[in-house]
Amino acid sequence: MEQVWSSEIKPLVMAEKDKLDFEKATKFWICEKDFNEDDKKVRDRCHHSGKFRGAAHNKCKGLIRKPSSSQ
Repeated sequence: MEQVWSSEIKPLVMAEKDKLDFEKATKFWICEKDFNEDDKKVRDRCHHSGKFRGAAHNKCKGLIRKPSSSQ
Protein backbone atom coordinates (compact mmCIF):
# COMPACT_ATOMS: atom_id res chain seq x y z
CA MET A 1 0.00 0.00 0.00
CA GLU A 2 2.86 2.39 0.79
CA GLN A 3 4.13 1.96 -2.78
CA VAL A 4 0.74 3.12 -4.15
CA TRP A 5 0.64 6.22 -1.92
CA SER A 6 4.28 7.14 -2.56
CA SER A 7 4.09 6.77 -6.35
CA GLU A 8 3.94 9.75 -8.69
CA ILE A 9 0.52 11.39 -9.06
CA LYS A 10 -0.82 10.69 -12.54
CA PRO A 11 -2.66 13.32 -14.61
CA LEU A 12 -6.39 12.99 -15.14
CA VAL A 13 -7.40 10.59 -17.92
CA MET A 14 -10.93 11.01 -19.28
CA ALA A 15 -12.53 9.06 -22.09
CA GLU A 16 -15.35 10.69 -24.06
CA LYS A 17 -17.86 8.72 -21.98
CA ASP A 18 -16.28 10.10 -18.80
CA LYS A 19 -16.66 13.66 -20.11
CA LEU A 20 -20.34 13.06 -20.86
CA ASP A 21 -20.88 11.41 -17.47
CA PHE A 22 -19.32 14.41 -15.74
CA GLU A 23 -21.49 16.89 -17.63
CA LYS A 24 -24.68 14.89 -16.94
CA ALA A 25 -23.89 14.17 -13.27
CA THR A 26 -26.67 15.20 -10.91
CA LYS A 27 -25.17 13.62 -7.80
CA PHE A 28 -21.69 13.62 -6.44
CA TRP A 29 -20.18 10.16 -6.49
CA ILE A 30 -18.51 10.39 -3.05
CA CYS A 31 -21.36 11.61 -0.84
CA GLU A 32 -24.20 10.77 -3.30
CA LYS A 33 -25.87 14.14 -2.61
CA ASP A 34 -27.56 16.11 -5.36
CA PHE A 35 -25.66 19.17 -6.43
CA ASN A 36 -27.15 22.61 -6.89
CA GLU A 37 -26.05 25.70 -8.76
CA ASP A 38 -24.03 26.93 -5.76
CA ASP A 39 -21.91 23.76 -5.65
CA LYS A 40 -18.62 23.57 -7.47
CA LYS A 41 -18.58 20.31 -9.42
CA VAL A 42 -15.03 19.02 -9.83
CA ARG A 43 -13.49 16.01 -11.53
CA ASP A 44 -12.15 13.38 -9.15
CA ARG A 45 -9.51 10.89 -10.23
CA CYS A 46 -7.42 8.08 -8.85
CA HIS A 47 -4.02 9.67 -8.22
CA HIS A 48 -2.30 6.33 -8.87
CA SER A 49 -3.81 5.56 -12.29
CA GLY A 50 -5.19 8.95 -13.36
CA LYS A 51 -8.56 7.29 -14.08
CA PHE A 52 -11.62 9.52 -13.72
CA ARG A 53 -13.83 8.41 -10.82
CA GLY A 54 -16.70 10.87 -11.02
CA ALA A 55 -18.07 14.31 -10.26
CA ALA A 56 -17.45 15.43 -6.69
CA HIS A 57 -17.80 18.37 -4.32
CA ASN A 58 -14.42 19.99 -3.86
CA LYS A 59 -14.99 19.61 -0.08
CA CYS A 60 -15.67 15.84 -0.31
CA LYS A 61 -12.75 15.32 -2.63
CA GLY A 62 -10.47 16.88 -0.03
CA LEU A 63 -11.59 14.31 2.54
CA ILE A 64 -10.02 11.45 0.58
CA ARG A 65 -6.44 11.49 1.81
CA LYS A 66 -3.44 9.29 2.26
CA PRO A 67 -3.89 7.36 5.50
CA SER A 68 -1.42 8.27 8.25
CA SER A 69 1.14 5.67 9.23
CA SER A 70 -0.36 5.58 12.74
CA GLN A 71 -3.59 3.96 11.50
